[in-house]
Amino acid sequence: MATQAPSLLATHSPGLVKGPEIPFELGIASYTFREFSLEETVAMTAKLNIPKLCLKSMHMPLDSTADEIKGMVAIFTYGFDVATKNFNDANVDLHTLGNYENLLEQALDTHYITEKQQDILAQWNANPSEWNAN
Repeated sequence: MATQAPSLLATHSPGLVKGPEIPFELGIASYTFREFSLEETVAMTAKLNIPKLCLKSMHMPLDSTADEIKGMVAIFTYGFDVATKNFNDANVDLHTLGNYENLLEQALDTHYITEKQQDILAQWNANPSEWNAN
């Protein structure tokens, strides 16, 4: 999602023909360009006019510095206050596909859980380290 060279993504290929508007933002994982350097990957992504690039470990090693990491993409978050604070303190944007609150809503809507169970699960989520089922 973030790159070490975001200004390169902002470049626009003058010969690019613009097609119909897409109702969502298009992104790509750098694994697609695993045989290329980071610089080549960023250049090709810019040429394709794809504004979002999720860097994989071959382009952003797991030992990258905090200055090199601009954001994080995850499938799910529990939305714990401590995690939110840690991401904010590190100045890292977190983007997820789903979250605990929506999961509970879907579970209730599909009758997988009852309203009482939803309340109990929400109470746990509010303070899991001190939650007691009794």
